[in-house]
Amino acid sequence: MISSLSTEWILVLVFLMGAVVSAFATLVGGGSLLTIPILILLGLPSQVAIATNRFGNLGLLLAGLYKFGEKKLVNYKLGSILAVSSVLGSVAGANLVLKASDLALRRTIAVMTFLVLGIFMLMPGIGLRHRDLQLHWGHWFLGILISFGLGVYGGFFGAAMGTFFTYLLVLLFGESFIESAGTRKIASTALSLAATFIYMWHQKVLYNVGFSLFAGMALGSYFGAHYSTALGNLWIRRLFIGVVILLAARLLV
Repeated sequence: MISSLSTEWILVLVFLMGAVVSAFATLVGGGSLLTIPILILLGLPSQVAIATNRFGNLGLLLAGLYKFGEKKLVNYKLGSILAVSSVLGSVAGANLVLKASDLALRRTIAVMTFLVLGIFMLMPGIGLRHRDLQLHWGHWFLGILISFGLGVYGGFFGAAMGTFFTYLLVLLFGESFIESAGTRKIASTALSLAATFIYMWHQKVLYNVGFSLFAGMALGSYFGAHYSTALGNLWIRRLFIGVVILLAARLLV
């Protein structure tokens, strides 16, 4: 870690970083694109930074799931179905991170992100309210297939995973932005647990940093979810688009 800072100060900085980042990341995703580079800057090796971030991110997911569930903004059936396929994908992804380079994957996802963002720009009303769609087998098949791919990515790198789940839930299943922020927590929590256990088995998690990040992210996520309805879908959509542009640009670098 950075030699000029004591371990105690590093843990305090990690806690504060987690609280601030998760306050908006619980709504629109993308927090790991900030937390992973900062953990690397603090001296963690890349594999350890990704593993420790996945451990800490559980705080964001569990606190957010609790609060969004309390506000009746979670579709448990939809979230649970997508969770199964995403967990299977995350097991493959977590094993990949132990030996593979992610540069090509990150750039491919960045290009896809810009393409899907174009759909949101061309359809300004999407995500602002719930759409009652007649779901058929094609929706479920595509949703399960995409969630498996997101699980692979979530276990492999994970940054902006929540953002991509928002794409899936808003475009394919008709959820609003606020609803998607709640529903995606089920699949994200399940795949994060699976990936975290694999990282722990391979002794890649730095626990003092991980617990500090967990606590900070839980606090920020709770308050972010609490004030989500006060912000409303329109402002969350604007925040979402802004974050997506920054995330896609960051993935290309």
